[in-house]
Amino acid sequence: MRDQLAAERQALPWMKIQKEYVFDAPKVKVTLRDLFDGRSQLFIKHFMMAPGQTTQCVGCSLEVDHLEGILGHLQNHDVTYAAVARAPIEEIELVRKRMGWKFTWVSSYRSDFNYDFNVSFTPEQVATGRTLYNFREAPVMGGGPGRPFRRQRLL
Repeated sequence: MRDQLAAERQALPWMKIQKEYVFDAPKVKVTLRDLFDGRSQLFIKHFMMAPGQTTQCVGCSLEVDHLEGILGHLQNHDVTYAAVARAPIEEIELVRKRMGWKFTWVSSYRSDFNYDFNVSFTPEQVATGRTLYNFREAPVMGGGPGRPFRRQRLL
């Protein structure tokens, strides 16, 4: 299983990033290169929090709630962890302070980063019903074979 996962990871597309991405951090602007923080590897969490969103993603929150203990281990293995959200940094900082999170979390609000890496979608992309997500065609939006489930009352 471990070898299979390693092979799948190595098979993911590699690309040279030539665009200079700039993110808003709490006090300064930082580049993608800055996020590496001197390490050779960067793990980016695409945190689902859009501009004006009053609550953060429950799944993303669950993940980062359990992150603090492993950050030192990642750093020991030459990996820096950072989260990126589309919300403005002021909104991110309100959530970060309320939740007590200390990891690096920046805003791509003034950047194409999320769109360029197919983790956020323009209204035009959504209108077509088809987009790329994780380097492959995403499931049809607004329909398709997936259905929500609802628990019915048993009488």
